[in-house]
Amino acid sequence: MSITLVPTRSRVNLACLPVPMKHRACSNLPWLFAAILAGCGGGDAPVEATASTSPPSAVATPAPAAAPGPTHVPAPAPAPAPAPAPSPTPAPTPAPTPPPISPLVRDNSGPAPLDVSSPTSVVGTGSAASCTESSLRAAVAAGGVITFSCGSAKTTIAITQPLVAPWDKDTTLDGGDLVTLDGQHQTQILRAYRDHFRNNDRMLAVQRLTMTRGRDVGTDFVPRAGDATCAWGYKSGGGGAIYTRDVNLRIWGVTFDNNLGPELGPDVAGGAVYVVGSKSLTINHSSFTNNGAANGGAVGLLHASAEVHNTTFENNRATGWLANFANASGCPYFNHEEQGGAGGLGGAFYSDGSSTNDIFRNVTMVNNTANDMGGAVFRSAYWGLIAGMPKQTYTWQNTVMRGNRSNTGGGAAYINNAQLIAQQLVLDGNDSGPGDGGALKMTGMTVSMSGITVSNNRASWGGGIAHWSGGVEGVGTANAVSYAGNAPNNAVGVFPSP
Repeated sequence: MSITLVPTRSRVNLACLPVPMKHRACSNLPWLFAAILAGCGGGDAPVEATASTSPPSAVATPAPAAAPGPTHVPAPAPAPAPAPAPSPTPAPTPAPTPPPISPLVRDNSGPAPLDVSSPTSVVGTGSAASCTESSLRAAVAAGGVITFSCGSAKTTIAITQPLVAPWDKDTTLDGGDLVTLDGQHQTQILRAYRDHFRNNDRMLAVQRLTMTRGRDVGTDFVPRAGDATCAWGYKSGGGGAIYTRDVNLRIWGVTFDNNLGPELGPDVAGGAVYVVGSKSLTINHSSFTNNGAANGGAVGLLHASAEVHNTTFENNRATGWLANFANASGCPYFNHEEQGGAGGLGGAFYSDGSSTNDIFRNVTMVNNTANDMGGAVFRSAYWGLIAGMPKQTYTWQNTVMRGNRSNTGGGAAYINNAQLIAQQLVLDGNDSGPGDGGALKMTGMTVSMSGITVSNNRASWGGGIAHWSGGVEGVGTANAVSYAGNAPNNAVGVFPSP
């Protein structure tokens, strides 16, 4: 569920809301959270948030509730061919190559790998041939600590249908830096599912392996009606490599490459990973490359906190179009009435919801793209919009966002309705095309920023930063901000002067 400050004379992006939201103020959080997933097509889909290209000036009217959708089951068959998406607005001439930036200093922040010295199950008996999908499937279904004995060489295990981990016990899967799980672009690789919302403490941990060519094709495809902006694409799905709901996810030392989620749809996300209605996602010493989905080309979250350390996101893409918006007059029911768009938010990372804290520490985001907004990051929150909502904070430390691209705003990132604490942040060589905020676009944000480099970013306006409105605690402060080479200007809106 998402309510956002929206600009006049522009598209309005909202969440599917529980029915009571239409009739009263959001002052009773217990009913609110109990209804969140039921009001969003059964909980498999992310919730939309504002995508705008003008300064905000009004509060949007909530959208009607969506009926519960079917339980999502990934299908191995190829997706039906969608109607052609509109061609993107031509990109401006690329910015000059910026000066090199010192590589990030990795550290010991974030979670350590879990101890697997006493495994519950060992897959294989010492040879690659003994490491079969069937033996791995049985081990994952039983839960506990799982390791591999496939010989000293690297081994690939082809996956033909999702491995299903239990929701009621902790499961750790450790590949010892030798195992690759290959979905062959036919299936999602791993999932853990409980039909509840943020009340399970059990964890799925994946460490020291590679997950490649996972694919979740989505369900309930709706073709586009000509060139109409009414919602089209898949109604639910996401997480080509891993999907969890109400099961916490912990990732350490994992390479995610060339995984795919549904390519179109306003309410689908996560080319590699999609976490829904869970308490936490933690990632450390990992990489996400060449993944794609309608929203959140690498990672998608709905009502789940994210903590990301020492991790690289490169060449991921949000492949949808026209965002996710309500008040699409005359449009038929999709996941809610009068819904428009088919995604394209957050080229690497997409998150929407009530989770209170997100952390990026020693994170690199390079050359990610979004067909709509947030070339690397799209994050929407509710602080100040819903009575009683706790303070929500994004913390970005020693992080580089470089060479990312969007088509409507926030070349590196679009964030809203929270506090941003940023230290030693580099925003370099990003591009929002005809949109605003070549590096960073913000609405409803209180900032506390220091040691920020904003260089060689491009947009139609707000070449560096577009900060359109302050948050609950005002605009905030920015110190030691360095600008260079942004076009056509460094900052617009209310961004505090250094």
